[in-house]
Amino acid sequence: MYPLPVELSTAAEVIANRRAVRERLKRLPEWRPAPVVEAPVVVAVEPELAPVVARFELPPSMLCKRLRVRILEHTAAHYGVGPREIMARCRRPESLWPRQVSMYLCVRRAGMSLSETARFFAGRDHTSVLAAVRRVDARVKTDDMLSASIEMLSEILGITA
Repeated sequence: MYPLPVELSTAAEVIANRRAVRERLKRLPEWRPAPVVEAPVVVAVEPELAPVVARFELPPSMLCKRLRVRILEHTAAHYGVGPREIMARCRRPESLWPRQVSMYLCVRRAGMSLSETARFFAGRDHTSVLAAVRRVDARVKTDDMLSASIEMLSEILGITA
C-alpha cells in the first residue's frame, strides 16, 4: 500500500482533494480503485443534509458554516433578539448572553474548533470563545432552566451530545 502525500494528511483534506488524490494514485504502478464501502459519516448536520454528507458532495467547512448559521438563528429566536445583534461587537447583556450560548453550542455540542467559531462570530479571538464556553459551562451546572434551554436548542438543531 502506498502512503498518501504528506500535504494531504487529514480526512477533510483528502475529501476536498479527492480528484487530485485519485489522479496521483493512478500514476502509481499496479493501482486499482478499492471497492466502495458504505461507512457511516459522523458529522453534526441537519437531517436533510445527511445524504449529501455521506456522498461527500459538500466540503466540511461549508457544512459547519451552515450549522453555525442555524445555531445563530435558533439561539437568536429563543432569546428574542436578532442574529445581527448577536453578531454585533457590543457588550450589551441582551446580546452578550445569547452570543455566548451560541458559541457554547458551536464548540461543546457541534464539536467545532475555537478558532473557526471565533472567525464566524465577527472575527473574534479564540480566547473570547473559550471565555464564553467556560462561562456557560459554569452556569449550566447551577441553572436548571439554562440547562433545559440548551438541551432543547440542541434537540431542535439535531446536535445532541
